[in-house]
Amino acid sequence: ALAANPDDSYATLRLGDVSQTDADREALYRRALLLAPRWAFARAHLAEFLLEAGRAAEALEFTEGHENDSFDVLAAHGRALLDTGHCDEAIPVFEQALSWSSQPSSSLYYWKWAAQEDCGQHEAALATAQAATPLFPKNLLWHVRAAISLRHLGKLDEAERVIEAGKAKGLGQEHVLEA
Repeated sequence: ALAANPDDSYATLRLGDVSQTDADREALYRRALLLAPRWAFARAHLAEFLLEAGRAAEALEFTEGHENDSFDVLAAHGRALLDTGHCDEAIPVFEQALSWSSQPSSSLYYWKWAAQEDCGQHEAALATAQAATPLFPKNLLWHVRAAISLRHLGKLDEAERVIEAGKAKGLGQEHVLEA
């Protein structure tokens, strides 16, 4: 498809998805966005690639000012803010993303919780963990996250009860040590 139309942003993006090297993938994602600068899907792909590569500051350059273009760009923007130490700015972004989604993922709740914890908002982080726990009953790490927030609040007995409840559901010892 690219041979027939080298300016096909969709084909360029999809070629990036199946590319064998990170360098090729990045170059193709960048080219797709260059070909279609208003295409939120390409912007989100590039930002996610940069985030996964540990290059949050670069991802932020591509999401800043575009966070309302799509849900995926908004979520990537929040992650870029969080990963660059701007937890106070990331929290409302994750709250907005949660409000946009009819079925938010556990990871979206995790990023909100992590931003709240990083900002020292342990009560809010606990509320996020408590809200996520029944929504994702198979993700037992929410017990650990709630216990971490409780520990930060000095509520050690409560934290221990939450961990015990998680262990009763199958929470492994390797995760218990995190709390």
